[in-house]
Amino acid sequence: AYDQSEITALAAATLALEMLYIQAAKKGE
Repeated sequence: AYDQSEITALAAATLALEMLYIQAAKKGE
């Protein structure tokens, strides 16, 4: 079981990485 704060932090980090990846992909086009 994970602590709620850990889940929130992990979700936020995952979303941030996805956003960075999308921005990089758009710039690469």
